[in-house]
Amino acid sequence: MGSEREAFSFLLVFSLLQWFVDNLVQSVNNFVEILCSKEVLNLEKFSCETHINQALDMFVAETGEFPILDKYNSEDNLSTKCSYCEEDATYIVSRK
Repeated sequence: MGSEREAFSFLLVFSLLQWFVDNLVQSVNNFVEILCSKEVLNLEKFSCETHINQALDMFVAETGEFPILDKYNSEDNLSTKCSYCEEDATYIVSRK
């Protein structure tokens, strides 16, 4: 009777542990998917003349994609600042 109880206890603990690991793996996969999604990544970098190389490098490092560089029209939004300092943005680096 004692060995049957021990076997049952072992199976119960093993089953709970397996359930926990499966759920943990699923949660981690969901978290990674969210982090890699378009909504989480900052896909636009605003840059002044000084920091344009840094903005391009960071965009490629974060997305692994070829960036598009456009002149930023400050008339659209007068308060847009460089992502790396407090200067007014001159360029926008984005996917499209």
